[in-house]
Amino acid sequence: MSADIGIEHRGYTARLVWIDQNPKWKPGWWLHFDGSRIPVGGDGEEQESLVARVISTYIGDPPPDDHTKIWGGYTCSDCTASGVKLWRSYQVVLDGQVLRCTSCCQKHEGKERRDDSIGWSVPAVPTPDGETFWGYTSVPAAAAAWWRALPD
Repeated sequence: MSADIGIEHRGYTARLVWIDQNPKWKPGWWLHFDGSRIPVGGDGEEQESLVARVISTYIGDPPPDDHTKIWGGYTCSDCTASGVKLWRSYQVVLDGQVLRCTSCCQKHEGKERRDDSIGWSVPAVPTPDGETFWGYTSVPAAAAAWWRALPD
């Protein structure tokens, strides 16, 4: 059996490929997305449920267009800047979160930005409903692109 399913969502393209040639691995579905090859399922999984899981988990939907519908109004707690990249403390519950713009975060942390972190602060990437933020290692592609597109 072989299959190759193209998935397009919000301008992103992914492929689900059935692979059963490598003797080290069980036959199964592999996701080819964003330069990665990730095992996502094995025998017996319905193609539709796999496609739905790929769209929601790996591609996802961006946060709301209206920043006022995002937790905390998506404004810097220190200088009230909005419409810019905001940062949050790593591994802090939502009730204790403080959002800061890049400049205020660097002052607060006493450190410069290094790729996707400033000291112990990480990107504050809102979920599609705007009620919380994605975990540092769980941000889907569409949400990450939304955050990267914001100015510093």
